[in-house]
Amino acid sequence: MALRWRKRIDEAIRCKMEAKGFRLVDFFIYMKELSPEVDMVVQLKQGSRYSKVFFTHIFINVGVIHKELAELEAILNLPHKPTSPPPHWWHTTMQSWLILKNLNYSLVPDSSFHLTSSSSPEELERVTDAVVETVVKIGLPLAKRFDSIQSLIQEFEFPTDRQMRGECLYFKQPLAYLLNGQLDKAQQSLMDFERKLREEDPPQHKYFQPFEKSLSIELARRKADLS
Repeated sequence: MALRWRKRIDEAIRCKMEAKGFRLVDFFIYMKELSPEVDMVVQLKQGSRYSKVFFTHIFINVGVIHKELAELEAILNLPHKPTSPPPHWWHTTMQSWLILKNLNYSLVPDSSFHLTSSSSPEELERVTDAVVETVVKIGLPLAKRFDSIQSLIQEFEFPTDRQMRGECLYFKQPLAYLLNGQLDKAQQSLMDFERKLREEDPPQHKYFQPFEKSLSIELARRKADLS
């Protein structure tokens, strides 16, 4: 019985998201193609699958996603595990060529957004409507801002919203510079990344060594092609 009412919430959200042009590509993860360059990936997951009282959490990923970036990450042995199945394996919430923003803040959740097994159908409608409306009215315009690698770099360098962040920025930024042809900045960013790893406690340097080595080789190759 406990799972049934949670599934009703998931199903209500799924129907509303599909009506707005989103596709369910993994558990709780929706994707919408905005242009040939820009996709939007949204995770709409309930706060706790087994708690008695909770509200629906919204985690929204927006940004530039396409196959070239995903394939480059695979070539460079980027240390992450994709969470979405083919053909959307590069649409993930863990690794992100994405700007991440938790739109839950936009809902200003309080007790009125808590759902329980005794919540009425009207309450369920009100909460799920608010969730989807927030994604469409706030999330979609935000996603459309990031339509190029340069727009991502600009956000990484000069954040416009402190609630927004580049997921795994410290090893994504060198790749962004590399793909944008800014090889000197890519080299400096990689050096900053290596220094940051050595300063972490416990050190994470060994975990990222294959990626660092592969990126250094790729940088050297591209510089040689220009000389």
